[in-house]
Amino acid sequence: MAAVGGVLQARALLFDFDGTLVDGFRPIMAGLNAAFAHFGMPPWSEAQTRQRVGRPLTQTFPEMFGERWLEARACFYAAHDAVYLDDTQALPGCAEFLAEAFTAGIPMGIVTNRRGDRTRPLIEALGWGRYFPVVLGVGDGLEGKPDPTLLRVAVAWLGTRPGQAVYLGDSPLDMTTALAAGLAGVGVAPLRQHPEQAMREAGALRCFDNWQALRSSGLVLARDP
Repeated sequence: MAAVGGVLQARALLFDFDGTLVDGFRPIMAGLNAAFAHFGMPPWSEAQTRQRVGRPLTQTFPEMFGERWLEARACFYAAHDAVYLDDTQALPGCAEFLAEAFTAGIPMGIVTNRRGDRTRPLIEALGWGRYFPVVLGVGDGLEGKPDPTLLRVAVAWLGTRPGQAVYLGDSPLDMTTALAAGLAGVGVAPLRQHPEQAMREAGALRCFDNWQALRSSGLVLARDP
């Protein structure tokens, strides 16, 4: 990947979803607490949910619920799916960034540990369908993050190579996954759920507290010629 005057000239941009582009933690909390209530377990607060969620449900639920994790998953999705399309909001500044990148002709995709079949309807509801020809998540036939395979598949789908792409995310997990996949990792954490130092230690090339700061930097809005 070329870097000219402090600007990354990327052939493709990949994005994490929750905590990076959208705030969808209240529907996730509703789903988790429905599962906890079903099993007589104490609920999580919103702060606890934001801090603890990250790995795929297929990894965390067997740890939390043991052999009955599929039952817990059914409880989760019954509560989550009732509200998530109406209670997930785009984070400030990201819509403008996406529009600018799209206008600049930079191919974009999403790689998330949310289920792909729940993410794609949200993308359409937010009016972002034209921006993202590839949206991959858990349940799309590959392991979720930190396994780097989803990122590599998405990069190939966009017609480029890992060394020519940037992954933007809000967590150390995103940065370690980017590094493992061979992408540059850039931290964008509008909800500030993880310390910047942890992001940098995980491999973040740069870190930003919000999308406005990233837009002002011009770091990744230049297409590799």
